Amino acid sequence: MSALTDSPEFRSSALHCLFEAAPLGFVDIGARGGVHEIVEPFAAHTGVVGFEPDPEECRLITEAAKRNGSPFANFNLQAVGLAGFTGEAQLHRISAPTNDSLREPNARYVERYDMVKWHKVGELTVPVTTLDAIIFDRLADDPNAGEFIKIDTQGTELEILSGGSRTLSDRTVAVISEVSFCELYDGQAMFSELENFLRDHGFAFYGFDLFRLRSLNKLDKRTHWSRERAIQADAVFFKDPLLGAAPVGGISERSTACLLVVAVLTEYYEFALELAAAFYTGDERSRIETWITTAATLNLEDEARELMALGDAVRGNPDGAAVLAGSFVDARRKRNDVAYWSSRTNLGAED
Repeated sequence: MSALTDSPEFRSSALHCLFEAAPLGFVDIGARGGVHEIVEPFAAHTGVVGFEPDPEECRLITEAAKRNGSPFANFNLQAVGLAGFTGEAQLHRISAPTNDSLREPNARYVERYDMVKWHKVGELTVPVTTLDAIIFDRLADDPNAGEFIKIDTQGTELEILSGGSRTLSDRTVAVISEVSFCELYDGQAMFSELENFLRDHGFAFYGFDLFRLRSLNKLDKRTHWSRERAIQADAVFFKDPLLGAAPVGGISERSTACLLVVAVLTEYYEFALELAAAFYTGDERSRIETWITTAATLNLEDEARELMALGDAVRGNPDGAAVLAGSFVDARRKRNDVAYWSSRTNLGAED
Protein backbone atom coordinates (compact mmCIF):
# COMPACT_ATOMS: atom_id res chain seq x y z
CA MET A 1 0.00 0.00 0.00
CA SER A 2 1.35 3.43 -0.86
CA ALA A 3 0.95 6.63 1.12
CA LEU A 4 -1.09 8.02 -1.76
CA THR A 5 -3.79 5.36 -1.61
CA ASP A 6 -3.57 4.58 2.10
CA SER A 7 -4.73 8.03 3.20
CA PRO A 8 -8.12 8.12 4.96
CA GLU A 9 -9.39 10.76 2.53
CA PHE A 10 -8.74 8.53 -0.46
CA ARG A 11 -10.03 5.35 1.15
CA SER A 12 -13.30 7.06 2.12
CA SER A 13 -13.78 8.62 -1.32
CA ALA A 14 -15.70 7.46 -4.36
CA LEU A 15 -12.37 7.24 -6.17
CA HIS A 16 -11.29 4.33 -3.96
CA CYS A 17 -14.52 2.45 -4.58
CA LEU A 18 -14.35 3.09 -8.33
CA PHE A 19 -10.78 1.93 -8.87
CA GLU A 20 -11.00 -0.89 -6.34
CA ALA A 21 -13.78 -2.37 -8.46
CA ALA A 22 -12.31 -1.49 -11.87
CA PRO A 23 -8.61 -0.52 -11.84
CA LEU A 24 -7.19 2.36 -13.84
CA GLY A 25 -6.31 1.06 -17.31
CA PHE A 26 -2.63 1.88 -17.87
CA VAL A 27 -0.85 1.04 -21.14
CA ASP A 28 2.96 0.99 -21.02
CA ILE A 29 4.31 1.01 -24.58
CA GLY A 30 8.00 0.22 -24.33
CA ALA A 31 8.08 -1.68 -21.05
CA ARG A 32 11.77 -2.62 -21.03
CA GLY A 33 12.94 -2.82 -17.42
CA GLY A 34 9.42 -3.15 -16.06
CA VAL A 35 6.34 -0.99 -15.69
CA HIS A 36 6.96 2.75 -15.68
CA GLU A 37 7.34 4.22 -12.19
CA ILE A 38 4.67 6.88 -12.80
CA VAL A 39 1.90 4.52 -11.67
CA GLU A 40 3.73 2.89 -8.76
CA PRO A 41 1.96 5.03 -6.11
CA PHE A 42 -1.38 3.84 -7.52
CA ALA A 43 -0.28 0.28 -8.30
CA ALA A 44 -2.89 -1.60 -6.27
CA HIS A 45 -5.61 0.26 -8.17
CA THR A 46 -4.02 -0.01 -11.62
CA GLY A 47 -4.33 -2.64 -14.31
CA VAL A 48 -1.33 -2.67 -16.65
CA VAL A 49 -0.99 -3.73 -20.27
CA GLY A 50 2.69 -3.65 -21.22
CA PHE A 51 4.31 -3.99 -24.65
CA GLU A 52 7.86 -5.17 -25.31
CA PRO A 53 8.95 -6.63 -28.70
CA ASP A 54 12.25 -8.08 -27.42
CA PRO A 55 11.48 -11.71 -26.44
CA GLU A 56 14.44 -11.97 -24.07
CA GLU A 57 13.39 -8.81 -22.24
CA CYS A 58 9.83 -10.16 -21.99
CA ARG A 59 11.20 -13.30 -20.39
CA LEU A 60 13.15 -11.26 -17.84
CA ILE A 61 10.13 -9.09 -17.00
CA THR A 62 7.89 -12.13 -16.61
CA GLU A 63 10.39 -13.95 -14.40
CA ALA A 64 10.88 -10.88 -12.22
CA ALA A 65 7.13 -10.55 -11.75
CA LYS A 66 6.84 -14.21 -10.76
CA ARG A 67 9.83 -13.99 -8.42
CA ASN A 68 8.95 -10.72 -6.71
CA GLY A 69 5.20 -10.60 -7.17
CA SER A 70 3.37 -7.81 -8.95
CA PRO A 71 2.11 -4.78 -7.00
CA PHE A 72 -0.50 -4.09 -9.67
CA ALA A 73 -4.14 -5.09 -9.65
CA ASN A 74 -3.32 -7.02 -12.82
CA PHE A 75 -0.41 -7.15 -15.26
CA ASN A 76 -0.69 -8.27 -18.89
CA LEU A 77 2.58 -8.28 -20.85
CA GLN A 78 2.19 -8.41 -24.63
CA ALA A 79 5.27 -9.84 -26.36
CA VAL A 80 4.73 -7.82 -29.51
CA GLY A 81 5.80 -4.50 -30.95
CA LEU A 82 3.32 -1.78 -31.79
CA ALA A 83 3.30 0.01 -35.12
CA GLY A 84 0.89 1.52 -37.60
CA PHE A 85 0.28 -1.86 -39.25
CA THR A 86 0.07 -5.58 -38.49
CA GLY A 87 2.83 -7.90 -39.68
CA GLU A 88 6.58 -8.06 -39.07
CA ALA A 89 9.24 -5.38 -38.70
CA GLN A 90 12.95 -5.07 -38.07
CA LEU A 91 13.92 -4.12 -34.53
CA HIS A 92 17.25 -2.32 -34.78
CA ARG A 93 19.45 -3.36 -31.88
CA ILE A 94 21.43 -0.46 -30.43
CA SER A 95 24.51 -0.47 -28.19
CA ALA A 96 22.30 0.65 -25.29
CA PRO A 97 19.23 -1.65 -25.45
CA THR A 98 16.98 1.15 -24.15
CA ASN A 99 17.59 2.85 -27.52
CA ASP A 100 16.39 -0.12 -29.64
CA SER A 101 13.92 1.05 -32.27
CA LEU A 102 11.95 0.04 -35.35
CA ARG A 103 13.79 2.96 -36.99
CA GLU A 104 17.51 3.15 -37.64
CA PRO A 105 19.57 5.69 -35.68
CA ASN A 106 20.53 8.78 -37.65
CA ALA A 107 24.26 8.42 -38.27
CA ARG A 108 24.73 12.18 -38.67
CA TYR A 109 23.64 12.90 -35.09
CA VAL A 110 25.40 9.85 -33.68
CA GLU A 111 28.69 11.00 -35.21
CA ARG A 112 28.22 14.71 -34.53
CA TYR A 113 27.64 14.27 -30.81
CA ASP A 114 29.69 11.09 -30.33
CA MET A 115 26.61 9.23 -29.06
CA VAL A 116 28.26 5.98 -28.02
CA LYS A 117 24.97 4.53 -26.74
CA TRP A 118 23.30 4.88 -30.14
CA HIS A 119 25.42 2.65 -32.39
CA LYS A 120 23.55 -0.05 -34.26
CA VAL A 121 24.77 -3.54 -33.34
CA GLY A 122 22.24 -5.82 -35.04
CA GLU A 123 18.67 -6.52 -36.08
CA LEU A 124 15.84 -8.75 -34.96
CA THR A 125 12.62 -9.54 -36.81
CA VAL A 126 9.65 -9.06 -34.48
CA PRO A 127 5.87 -9.28 -34.81
CA VAL A 128 4.01 -5.96 -34.73
CA THR A 129 0.40 -4.88 -34.61
CA THR A 130 -1.65 -1.78 -33.86
CA LEU A 131 -2.75 -0.48 -30.50
CA ASP A 132 -6.40 -0.52 -31.60
CA ALA A 133 -6.12 -4.19 -32.59
CA ILE A 134 -4.88 -5.07 -29.11
CA ILE A 135 -7.33 -2.90 -27.18
CA PHE A 136 -10.50 -3.69 -29.10
CA ASP A 137 -9.81 -7.24 -30.29
CA ARG A 138 -7.34 -9.08 -28.08
CA LEU A 139 -8.45 -7.23 -24.92
CA ALA A 140 -12.09 -6.76 -25.86
CA ASP A 141 -13.21 -8.01 -22.43
CA ASP A 142 -11.42 -5.14 -20.65
CA PRO A 143 -13.50 -1.96 -21.09
CA ASN A 144 -10.92 0.25 -19.35
CA ALA A 145 -7.65 -0.67 -21.05
CA GLY A 146 -6.00 2.40 -22.53
CA GLU A 147 -7.27 5.10 -20.17
CA PHE A 148 -3.72 6.30 -19.49
CA ILE A 149 -0.89 5.76 -21.99
CA LYS A 150 2.85 6.05 -21.53
CA ILE A 151 4.86 5.62 -24.73
CA ASP A 152 8.62 5.58 -25.23
CA THR A 153 9.60 3.77 -28.42
CA GLN A 154 12.57 5.75 -29.73
CA GLY A 155 11.13 7.56 -32.71
CA THR A 156 8.00 5.57 -33.60
CA GLU A 157 5.59 7.21 -31.15
CA LEU A 158 3.50 8.95 -33.82
CA GLU A 159 3.06 5.81 -35.94
CA ILE A 160 1.98 3.82 -32.89
CA LEU A 161 -0.47 6.46 -31.71
CA SER A 162 -1.84 6.73 -35.26
CA GLY A 163 -2.57 3.01 -35.02
CA GLY A 164 -4.49 3.75 -31.80
CA SER A 165 -6.80 6.53 -32.99
CA ARG A 166 -9.90 4.75 -31.74
CA THR A 167 -8.29 4.10 -28.36
CA LEU A 168 -7.31 7.76 -28.06
CA SER A 169 -10.79 8.94 -29.03
CA ASP A 170 -12.85 6.46 -26.99
CA ARG A 171 -10.71 5.56 -23.97
CA THR A 172 -7.66 7.69 -23.29
CA VAL A 173 -7.67 10.76 -21.03
CA ALA A 174 -3.90 11.26 -20.65
CA VAL A 175 -0.71 10.50 -22.56
CA ILE A 176 2.94 10.72 -21.53
CA SER A 177 5.08 10.42 -24.64
CA GLU A 178 8.76 10.69 -25.29
CA VAL A 179 9.17 13.37 -27.96
CA SER A 180 12.11 14.48 -30.07
CA PHE A 181 13.25 17.87 -31.29
CA CYS A 182 15.70 16.56 -33.88
CA GLU A 183 15.83 13.50 -36.13
CA LEU A 184 17.64 11.05 -33.87
CA TYR A 185 16.18 8.17 -35.90
CA ASP A 186 15.85 8.27 -39.67
CA GLY A 187 12.49 9.68 -40.75
CA GLN A 188 11.01 10.02 -37.28
CA ALA A 189 8.33 12.57 -36.40
CA MET A 190 9.14 15.66 -34.38
CA PHE A 191 7.35 16.93 -31.27
CA SER A 192 5.35 19.45 -33.32
CA GLU A 193 3.86 16.67 -35.46
CA LEU A 194 2.94 14.52 -32.48
CA GLU A 195 1.44 17.50 -30.63
CA ASN A 196 -0.69 18.38 -33.68
CA PHE A 197 -1.89 14.78 -33.94
CA LEU A 198 -2.88 14.58 -30.28
CA ARG A 199 -4.50 18.00 -30.41
CA ASP A 200 -6.69 16.75 -33.27
CA HIS A 201 -7.76 13.94 -30.89
CA GLY A 202 -8.81 16.39 -28.16
CA PHE A 203 -5.62 16.49 -26.07
CA ALA A 204 -3.99 19.60 -24.66
CA PHE A 205 -0.23 19.77 -24.15
CA TYR A 206 0.51 20.54 -20.48
CA GLY A 207 4.27 20.38 -20.08
CA PHE A 208 7.64 18.72 -20.51
CA ASP A 209 9.52 16.51 -18.11
CA LEU A 210 12.98 14.92 -18.12
CA PHE A 211 14.69 16.94 -20.82
CA ARG A 212 17.60 15.19 -22.50
CA LEU A 213 20.26 17.61 -23.70
CA ARG A 214 23.29 17.26 -25.91
CA SER A 215 26.45 19.24 -26.77
CA LEU A 216 30.06 18.48 -27.55
CA ASN A 217 31.07 19.50 -24.00
CA LYS A 218 33.92 21.64 -25.21
CA LEU A 219 33.52 23.96 -22.22
CA ASP A 220 34.38 23.06 -18.63
CA LYS A 221 31.08 23.62 -16.82
CA ARG A 222 32.91 24.41 -13.58
CA THR A 223 34.16 27.64 -15.11
CA HIS A 224 32.02 28.32 -18.18
CA TRP A 225 28.39 27.98 -19.10
CA SER A 226 26.41 27.38 -22.26
CA ARG A 227 22.91 26.26 -23.01
CA GLU A 228 22.73 22.81 -24.58
CA ARG A 229 20.55 21.51 -27.36
CA ALA A 230 17.32 19.82 -26.32
CA ILE A 231 17.06 16.53 -28.19
CA GLN A 232 14.32 14.68 -26.30
CA ALA A 233 11.87 15.10 -23.46
CA ASP A 234 8.79 13.48 -22.01
CA ALA A 235 5.63 15.43 -22.88
CA VAL A 236 2.39 15.32 -20.89
CA PHE A 237 -1.00 15.61 -22.59
CA PHE A 238 -4.44 15.72 -20.97
CA LYS A 239 -7.88 15.54 -22.52
CA ASP A 240 -8.80 18.69 -20.61
CA PRO A 241 -12.59 19.09 -20.20
CA LEU A 242 -12.31 22.54 -18.65
CA LEU A 243 -10.96 24.35 -21.68
CA GLY A 244 -10.66 22.44 -24.92
CA ALA A 245 -12.51 20.04 -27.16
CA ALA A 246 -14.66 18.47 -24.43
CA PRO A 247 -16.92 20.90 -22.51
CA VAL A 248 -17.71 20.54 -18.83
CA GLY A 249 -20.38 17.89 -18.55
CA GLY A 250 -19.21 16.19 -21.73
CA ILE A 251 -16.91 13.73 -20.01
CA SER A 252 -18.03 10.59 -18.22
CA GLU A 253 -17.76 10.11 -14.47
CA ARG A 254 -15.19 7.37 -15.03
CA SER A 255 -13.08 9.52 -17.36
CA THR A 256 -13.21 12.44 -14.93
CA ALA A 257 -11.94 10.21 -12.12
CA CYS A 258 -9.16 8.79 -14.31
CA LEU A 259 -8.08 12.25 -15.36
CA LEU A 260 -7.99 13.51 -11.78
CA VAL A 261 -5.91 10.54 -10.62
CA VAL A 262 -3.45 10.91 -13.49
CA ALA A 263 -3.14 14.64 -12.75
CA VAL A 264 -2.09 13.67 -9.22
CA LEU A 265 0.32 10.98 -10.44
CA THR A 266 1.98 13.43 -12.82
CA GLU A 267 2.05 16.07 -10.04
CA TYR A 268 -0.25 18.54 -11.80
CA TYR A 269 -1.93 19.13 -8.47
CA GLU A 270 -3.41 22.51 -9.41
CA PHE A 271 -5.15 20.92 -12.40
CA ALA A 272 -6.42 18.12 -10.14
CA LEU A 273 -7.91 20.71 -7.78
CA GLU A 274 -9.63 22.39 -10.74
CA LEU A 275 -11.17 19.06 -11.71
CA ALA A 276 -12.29 18.39 -8.14
CA ALA A 277 -14.00 21.77 -7.97
CA ALA A 278 -15.68 21.34 -11.36
CA PHE A 279 -16.97 17.78 -11.01
CA TYR A 280 -17.43 17.00 -7.32
CA THR A 281 -19.56 18.57 -4.60
CA GLY A 282 -20.07 18.52 -0.84
CA ASP A 283 -18.18 16.08 1.35
CA GLU A 284 -16.85 14.16 -1.65
CA ARG A 285 -15.22 17.28 -3.05
CA SER A 286 -13.77 18.07 0.37
CA ARG A 287 -12.29 14.58 0.73
CA ILE A 288 -10.74 14.67 -2.74
CA GLU A 289 -9.34 18.17 -2.31
CA THR A 290 -7.76 17.17 1.00
CA TRP A 291 -6.27 14.08 -0.66
CA ILE A 292 -4.77 16.19 -3.46
CA THR A 293 -3.45 18.86 -1.10
CA THR A 294 -1.86 16.25 1.15
CA ALA A 295 -0.15 14.60 -1.83
CA ALA A 296 1.23 17.98 -2.88
CA THR A 297 2.55 18.94 0.56
CA LEU A 298 6.28 19.56 0.82
CA ASN A 299 8.36 18.45 3.78
CA LEU A 300 9.78 21.86 4.58
CA GLU A 301 12.38 20.45 6.97
CA ASP A 302 13.72 18.24 4.19
CA GLU A 303 13.73 21.15 1.75
CA ALA A 304 15.67 23.34 4.17
CA ARG A 305 18.06 20.50 5.02
CA GLU A 306 18.84 19.88 1.34
CA LEU A 307 19.42 23.58 0.69
CA MET A 308 21.79 23.79 3.63
CA ALA A 309 23.58 20.65 2.40
CA LEU A 310 24.03 22.37 -0.96
CA GLY A 311 25.55 25.37 0.84
CA ASP A 312 27.91 23.10 2.73
CA ALA A 313 28.91 21.34 -0.48
CA VAL A 314 29.64 24.64 -2.21
CA ARG A 315 31.67 25.92 0.74
CA GLY A 316 33.67 22.70 0.71
CA ASN A 317 34.22 22.81 -3.04
CA PRO A 318 33.89 26.40 -4.26
CA ASP A 319 35.46 25.53 -7.63
CA GLY A 320 32.52 23.20 -8.27
CA ALA A 321 29.85 25.70 -7.23
CA ALA A 322 28.33 26.08 -10.69
CA VAL A 323 28.02 22.33 -11.27
CA LEU A 324 26.70 21.65 -7.76
CA ALA A 325 24.06 24.37 -8.08
CA GLY A 326 23.13 23.22 -11.57
CA SER A 327 22.71 19.62 -10.43
CA PHE A 328 20.55 20.76 -7.52
CA VAL A 329 18.27 22.74 -9.88
CA ASP A 330 18.14 19.95 -12.48
CA ALA A 331 16.89 17.50 -9.86
CA ARG A 332 14.04 19.87 -8.96
CA ARG A 333 13.39 21.52 -12.31
CA LYS A 334 9.75 20.49 -12.59
CA ARG A 335 9.09 21.85 -9.07
CA ASN A 336 10.24 25.34 -9.95
CA ASP A 337 6.96 26.64 -11.39
CA VAL A 338 6.73 29.39 -8.79
CA ALA A 339 7.66 32.63 -10.59
CA TYR A 340 4.06 33.72 -11.20
CA TRP A 341 3.07 32.95 -7.58
CA SER A 342 6.13 34.79 -6.28
CA SER A 343 5.33 37.89 -8.30
CA ARG A 344 1.77 37.95 -6.96
CA THR A 345 2.82 37.56 -3.35
CA ASN A 346 5.96 39.71 -3.48
CA LEU A 347 7.86 36.84 -1.88
CA GLY A 348 11.43 37.92 -1.49
CA ALA A 349 10.75 41.43 -2.75
CA GLU A 350 12.61 44.30 -1.10
CA ASP A 351 10.67 46.68 1.13
